Amino acid sequence: MKLRTRLILLAILLILLPALPAMWVTRNLVGQSLNLGLSTEITNALEAGIRQTRASYQEERSRFETDFASWIAAGADPSAAPGRIVAPDDPDAREDTAAQDAPP
Repeated sequence: MKLRTRLILLAILLILLPALPAMWVTRNLVGQSLNLGLSTEITNALEAGIRQTRASYQEERSRFETDFASWIAAGADPSAAPGRIVAPDDPDAREDTAAQDAPP
């Protein structure tokens, strides 16, 4: 082999040498990610989180529907709203916010 060929091969080797550890690290990271993604424990934990979140959203929705129904009833009849205080001399029948903000 000529000296020039040897120098070219040596240069290529020196250029590619830092890429080997990077390839090994990348390969290990991909392997760990796949193992984590295919783990049944992770899948079960994610499904449990989804179930818990859905249950909390359904509970929040039912509370909102209950509150909304009371708001609708309060719009039709001011005395139907729980905790609403109406000043007797107020022609617009607005709420007395100072009385509502007072501690029980």
